[in-house]
Order: sequence, then C-alpha cells, then structure tokens
Amino acid sequence: MRHCAVAGPIGSKLSDKFGCRAVTMTGGLLLCIGLALCSLATKLFHVYLALGVVAGINIYILYNSCTSVYIDRDGANAVGMSI
Repeated sequence: MRHCAVAGPIGSKLSDKFGCRAVTMTGGLLLCIGLALCSLATKLFHVYLALGVVAGINIYILYNSCTSVYIDRDGANAVGMSI
C-alpha cells in the first residue's frame, strides 16, 4: 500500500508534464525490466527488490498516469477499464 501512496502523485505529475502515452511506455519498459531482473534473482531478497520496488512502483505509476488523464471527463469508465 505504500507504493500507491508514493507512486500515485509521481505518476500524476509525470502524466501532466510528459503526457499519458510517454509515461505509459516508459513505465511499461521499466516494468518489463523489473520482471526480467526477477527471473535472474539468485536470492529471495533480489526477488523482493525486483518485484516489490521496481515492478510494484511502476504498476502504480502506470495505473495513475492512465486514469488521471480521463478521471475528470469519464471517471467511472477510466477506473473500471484500468482494473
């Protein structure tokens, strides 16, 4: 739950500054890197670091960047499709 509190405002600010498409593409790339690092893990701590920090924060950044653009105009549909 801490990831949501940390990454939520970050995702919204990045989406306002660079646009939803750029933030989504970058977040998706970083999410893939986090999952790839998880497959290369040799210790359980590495899995926690890759999934919890790298992938976890990027999931919330992706979620918030997509919904923050459409929340004013069509909020219920934006949140429903993103889940």
